[in-house]
Amino acid sequence: MSNARGRFSCPIDMIVLDLDGTLLEHGKVILPSVKRALKEVVKRAVKVTTASGRQASGRPGEDQISILERNGLGTAAGFPHYIIADEQEIYHLTSSGYEPYARYNDEIRRAWIQAWPKARKIASAELKRLSAAGIPVRLEFSSQEEEKQRGKIILLFESLDYAKAEESFLKKLLNQEGPLTCNRHFNAVQILHYRAGKGNTVKKLSEYLGLPPSRILCIGDSTHDLSMLDGRYGFLAATISNAEEEVKQAVRACGGYVASKPRGKGILEILSKWNLLARSGEAENETGKDRCSS
Repeated sequence: MSNARGRFSCPIDMIVLDLDGTLLEHGKVILPSVKRALKEVVKRAVKVTTASGRQASGRPGEDQISILERNGLGTAAGFPHYIIADEQEIYHLTSSGYEPYARYNDEIRRAWIQAWPKARKIASAELKRLSAAGIPVRLEFSSQEEEKQRGKIILLFESLDYAKAEESFLKKLLNQEGPLTCNRHFNAVQILHYRAGKGNTVKKLSEYLGLPPSRILCIGDSTHDLSMLDGRYGFLAATISNAEEEVKQAVRACGGYVASKPRGKGILEILSKWNLLARSGEAENETGKDRCSS
């Protein structure tokens, strides 16, 4: 227990937040109290990053930048300082908006384009196999060009159990030392380059910024967040009460913290746990002012 308390008291240089199910309430809204708390965190010279499977821009109302700006964050607020998009691309905030880390983004995109034919062959075979077995499944993207642009192929299942079974099957099928891997976001099973994923990308960002992993706090809720939450890269980890059970287990196993509250209220609890808010108990006081349902 003393080691766990030590982790909760160590200094934090950056917080990495998943969006859907974590920072965002239903309706893609961020609680006012969470925005106030993040502003306080930023004043303490802590960087804030969002990490999502969403695009950075290009789909108004659905991409990260438009969602953040609608909630009063982004350029106007001066944070998040960084955005991880499609679980693999990095963008940094400037005075004129979010700009890509072009060198890295182009590098990971080229790697995916080289691996894409193999990924497409596997996805096509899986669609055929699953359909023959009577398992409802469809592709997320409407064109192969979109698969290339987004850096992944996504199989959508009507049943969570089918999605879990497919994730297990693909993990055995794919060579983890080769160009492809997979993860799952609830009912969506994603085939992507092995260098992609939130954990890999946070690690790359930490190296670029010169931040030690032990001073980076990652918060997420779904199994596609596991690579930044299970301790493999040395990040501090936390999750919320609405997280998938597998995520909670992984966070506990690496000495992280599982909040008793969901979504934004859970984030406030986590920030308090790491002494990142000015007053003890602020999370409890502030959440009472919110009108958004969690």
